[in-house]
Amino acid sequence: CTSNQFKCSNGQCIPASSQCDGYPQCFDGSDEISCNFKECVNGTSRCMQLCNNTFGSYICSCKTGYTLDADNRTCNDINECVLGTSGCTQLCTNTIGSYICSCKTGYTLDATN
Repeated sequence: CTSNQFKCSNGQCIPASSQCDGYPQCFDGSDEISCNFKECVNGTSRCMQLCNNTFGSYICSCKTGYTLDADNRTCNDINECVLGTSGCTQLCTNTIGSYICSCKTGYTLDATN
């Protein structure tokens, strides 16, 4: 290979600019190994809410009140009222990413619940 080329593990030579560009040009894919892409920064992760870069990849996660879908990218609202995790003692209304406790007629809401 010349000075402006990258030598693949299988001996193939490709343009140096093709190394770590996100598209394997080496038949063995060695031009994309050990590359640290910033998927979270450049917007290629497709994470719905939160993105954490890892070496050579990324991990999506969700804000409080949401759970990560099986596709590992989409965040779904958690219905705390249905799950019984809200802590509401009388009435519970699910909201996007949270919930609201309220009381039946004749009762007042305690400041802690």
